[in-house]
Amino acid sequence: MSDISRLRLFLLSAMALFVELALIRWLGCEVRIFAYFKNLILIACFLGFGAGFFRARRQARLGTSLAVLMAVVAVVALPPRAGWEGGPQVATRALSNFYGSIFMGDLPAAPAVALGTFLLGLFWTASLFMSSSVVLFGYAQRIGADIDAFGPGRRLHAYSWNVAGSLAGILGFSLVSFLALPPLTWFLAVLGGTVPFLGGRRARGAALSGAVLLLVALPPQDGTIWSPYHKLEVELKPDGTRLVTVNGTGYMFMFPVGGDSSPWGRAGLDRWRLPHRLREHASRVLIVGAGAGNDVSAALQAGAERVVAVEIDPEIYRIGRKLHPDSPYQDPRVSVIIDDARHFVETTRERFDLVVFSHLDAHTALSGYTNIRLDNYIYTVESFRNCRRLLDEEGALFVSFWITQDWVAARFAENLRLAFGEPPISYFVRDDRGVIQAYYVATGVPEVRARAREVGRQGNWAPDATAPPPPSTDDWPYLFVQARIVPTPMLLLAIPLLALCFVIVGLLLRQENAGARGLPLDRHFFFLGAAFLLVEVHNVSKLALVFGTTWTVNAWVISGVLLAILLANFLANRWPRLAGRRTAYGFLAASLVAGAVLRPGTLTTLPMGALWAVLLYTLPLLFAGLIFAASFRAAPDAPRALGSNILGSILGGFLELVSFTVGLSGLLFVAAGLYALSYPAGTGRARPERARPCFPVVAPRSRARSASMETK
Repeated sequence: MSDISRLRLFLLSAMALFVELALIRWLGCEVRIFAYFKNLILIACFLGFGAGFFRARRQARLGTSLAVLMAVVAVVALPPRAGWEGGPQVATRALSNFYGSIFMGDLPAAPAVALGTFLLGLFWTASLFMSSSVVLFGYAQRIGADIDAFGPGRRLHAYSWNVAGSLAGILGFSLVSFLALPPLTWFLAVLGGTVPFLGGRRARGAALSGAVLLLVALPPQDGTIWSPYHKLEVELKPDGTRLVTVNGTGYMFMFPVGGDSSPWGRAGLDRWRLPHRLREHASRVLIVGAGAGNDVSAALQAGAERVVAVEIDPEIYRIGRKLHPDSPYQDPRVSVIIDDARHFVETTRERFDLVVFSHLDAHTALSGYTNIRLDNYIYTVESFRNCRRLLDEEGALFVSFWITQDWVAARFAENLRLAFGEPPISYFVRDDRGVIQAYYVATGVPEVRARAREVGRQGNWAPDATAPPPPSTDDWPYLFVQARIVPTPMLLLAIPLLALCFVIVGLLLRQENAGARGLPLDRHFFFLGAAFLLVEVHNVSKLALVFGTTWTVNAWVISGVLLAILLANFLANRWPRLAGRRTAYGFLAASLVAGAVLRPGTLTTLPMGALWAVLLYTLPLLFAGLIFAASFRAAPDAPRALGSNILGSILGGFLELVSFTVGLSGLLFVAAGLYALSYPAGTGRARPERARPCFPVVAPRSRARSASMETK
C-alpha cells in the first residue's frame, strides 16, 4: 500500500474518534438524558461502526454522514433559541424521576400529558441515537475498506495505522478541551478534516453550507464557557448576585458571603458559615468542591489561617477568581488545588481542624466513559473513612447536600455511620420552594456534637428512614440509585434501544449474506468485543480511584488501553506462541479473577501502588489483545471480523447496567463468561501464516473513550 493510503487511514481514524468524542460530549451537555446515560451515544457509535465495517466493500457514504451530523446540530441547537419546547431537550424531563433513581426534572401531573411527553422523549432519544450511528457509519465504511485493501498479510500493519489515528483523535479532542474551545470549533474541525476525502464539487459545496449552518446554530456567546467537563454560563441577577449554570441547570450563586444578599437566607441557615459555628476557631480548613468561592470566603471570614480549596473544574475556579465579589481566591491564606476531590483526600497527608463538603453534586457530569457520576466516589463509605483520617483530634466533618428523596438522606447518614463508628448529627431544612437542604456533622468531639444538636432544632423536615437503602461503596458507588437493581429509566431506554440494534443488525446481516451459508455474524469476535468493553468499563472506573476522575486522567487511561492493544499485537506478531489459545485464555482468566478480588485501596498501600494497580488492570486487556490479534490474522473476512467485534461491544455496553446489581468487580466475572463463550466459537480456525514484523498493532478503535474497539 502507498504512503497516501496509510495517511488516509490514519486521518480518517483520527476524525472518526474525534467525531465520536464530540458527539458524546456535546449531546451530554445539551440533551441531559445523554449525560445521565452517556453510554447511549457510545453504543450508537458502535452500531454505526459495526454496520459500516460490514458494508466496507460497498460505496462509502461519508457525505451522508456529514449531512446527518449537521442535521443533528441543527435539531438540537436551534429549537431552544426559537423558543420551541418540543425539541430533543424534552427527553430529559420525559424520562426523569422514576422510582429508584434521581434525575433532574418533573413529569407533568396529568397522566395523558405525561404519557405523551414520555413518548415524545423516547422518540427524540431514539432519533438522536440512530442519527449518531449514521454519522459514524460512513467513516467506518472508508476505514474498513482501507484496512481490507492492505490484504491478509498486512492486516496488523493496517491496524497499527488505525490505532495510531485513534490515539491522535483522542489527543486532538483533549487539546480542544484543554483550551476550553466551544463546539463550533469542534465541528468546524470535523468538516475541515473530512472534506478532503469527499469526492466531487457538489459534496464539497455541501460541506461549505454545513460550515454556514454551524455558524448560525453554534455562534460564540458571551458568558458561555466550555470547560473540560461542562457548559458553563454566568448570569448577572437584578440583585447583583451572579448565577452560574451547568449544562443549563442552576448550579451556584456568587454573592458577598456574610452580607444580606444571600439567596438562601430564607432557608433559615447560612450553610456557608454554619460549619464555623459548629467547629469554632478552625485554623486549618479543607473545602472539597470549592466552586466559585463562597465556602472559601466564609472560612476566611471565620478566621481560618490556612484554607485548602479543592475544585475539579479549572474554569469554575477561574470564574470565581475573576467575578466573586469577596475575591477569596486572591487571599494568600488560600491554596487552590485543581483535582478530583476523592483523589486529593486519598493522597494528602495534611491534617485539618475542619473538612467541609460543599455541594459536589455533578448534576450531569459523568466519569470519563462510564455511567459513574463524578460525585459518586467522594460520598462512599471508604471516602468518608479517608476524611476521618485527615481530621485532628478535635476535628469535624461537615457535609451539606440537596435532598430530593428520603432514601438519599438515609444513605448519607448510613455511609457516615459506617465510616466514623457512630451516627452523624443530621438535620434538614425545607425552604419555601420545597427544596430540602441536608446537613450532616460527623465528629467525636462532644462540644461540637452538642452545638450541632442545638442548631439542628431549626430543622423543619425529617426523612422516612423505615426502609434504609444499602450504603454506597467503592465497588457499588451508585449514590443516586435506591437499591441493587437497574434503574427504571435505564431499562425503559435500554430494552427498546437494544431491540432496535438487534433488528438493524439482523437486517444488515441478511442483506450482506443473502444466499450465503453459515452464520453471518462471527460469534468469536462478537463475544470478544462484548467482554472487552466490560473490562474496559471496569478499568476506567477502578483506576479513577487511583488517579482521580479528572478529564486528563480519563484521556490517558483510554490512551493506555490503546497502547495495551498495540503492545498485544506487537507481541502476537513477534512471538506467536504467546497468543496460543490455551495459554492466552488461561492467563486472561487468572488476570480477571485477580482484578475482581484485589481492590485499588489494597494495591495503593504497597510501594509503587499506583504502578501495581495499572499493571493489574491492564493485564486482561493485554491477554485479550493477544487472542484478538491471533484470531484476526487468521480470519478469512476482515470486515466481517471487525464488524462482529464492534457489534459485540453494543451488547457489552448494555450489559454494563448489570453493575447496578453485581457491582463493578462483578463486571469482570460477566466478562469472563463472555470470553468463555468466545473460546469454542474460535476453535478450528486456520493457523495463521507468520506475518512480517510490522509497526505494532491494534484494534480499530473507535470508541474514543474506550479505545474501544475493544477488539481484543
